[in-house]
Amino acid sequence: MEIRFVEPTEVEQLRRNVQTAFPSKTPQALLDNMPEELVRPEEGRYLGCFDDDGTMIGSLLMMDFEMNVRGKMMKMARTISILSPKRPIRLWKIIRPLTTN
Repeated sequence: MEIRFVEPTEVEQLRRNVQTAFPSKTPQALLDNMPEELVRPEEGRYLGCFDDDGTMIGSLLMMDFEMNVRGKMMKMARTISILSPKRPIRLWKIIRPLTTN
């Protein structure tokens, strides 16, 4: 098993994973923009979990952003969604600081 960033050549596996997890809530624009998003991410980076045969068995979307914490802008990361075709799970507002200052 391997966890790594999804490569542009694996876009069809990512589309299948997203559509299977959320068949009625997947905007067509998201699917249409996936190839470009894997090359030049604007929304976030997709991580995939792959089995030993290279088949994607789960994925998540990570976003970096800045947040005002008591008057100081801090770099943060957020998991937008964790997708598995067999067990769809949606996580919102999981935020952790990238810095410890």
